[in-house]
Amino acid sequence: CSSSSSSSVQKRKRFQMEALSKTRHSVQKLNAAMVGTLLDHGVNACNISPGVSLPGMRAYGSSTNNKTNQGSVAAMDLLCESINQALDAGLLPVIHGDACLLDDNHAGILGGDTLVEGLVSSEKMKDNVHKVIFISDIAGVFTSDPKINKDARLIRSLKVDVTTGEVIIDDNDDDNVANEMDVSGSSHAHDVTGGLKAKLCSAVTAVQCGKEVVIAKCCSTSAEKYIQGDSSSAEEGTLIFKKL
Repeated sequence: CSSSSSSSVQKRKRFQMEALSKTRHSVQKLNAAMVGTLLDHGVNACNISPGVSLPGMRAYGSSTNNKTNQGSVAAMDLLCESINQALDAGLLPVIHGDACLLDDNHAGILGGDTLVEGLVSSEKMKDNVHKVIFISDIAGVFTSDPKINKDARLIRSLKVDVTTGEVIIDDNDDDNVANEMDVSGSSHAHDVTGGLKAKLCSAVTAVQCGKEVVIAKCCSTSAEKYIQGDSSSAEEGTLIFKKL
């Protein structure tokens, strides 16, 4: 019975590690395509891959024991040092959500939103991170799911209570926008990283750390303007800032 149980554990571990390997291969190909496009446009971009490349880096939801926490903090510090080194050299570091170890026997996902939280919270990145722009498949945060409700209204600005983390619709927003929001609109069956809800949680952390935050739609003119630093002329997107 003990031998059978051990065999079952080993089989599950092999399956987990196979999934980790294939997922990492997939996201690294996507990252390479992004870096290639930037290079084609004259940007000196370089790939920095987290996950198992950094000892101690753990997937979202890993054990919270002190040893694991210390390892994850040390790994995030290493990632920040790599990013800063690339920036100091005049390179544009391109990192990505990754598959990595959950513990010694299981694999999990280290999503880009989780990485954002780690970066904005790091003392090592305080001089190099000023704004966070989340690119989504919808134009921002809405009063309800715009894919289901054609009357859903875009919320242009949200305020965060930095003490409690509570998110509030800005009083200066359109009077016709109801004082409620729905963050379920940007999610897919294949997305295991939390969709727009996870982005909003990470946005709260970023604002609490003193960063400007924007959520905008991928490939939109507004997203381009936000990236260029021209927030005033962007026609869509949701700005998230500190409640005064």
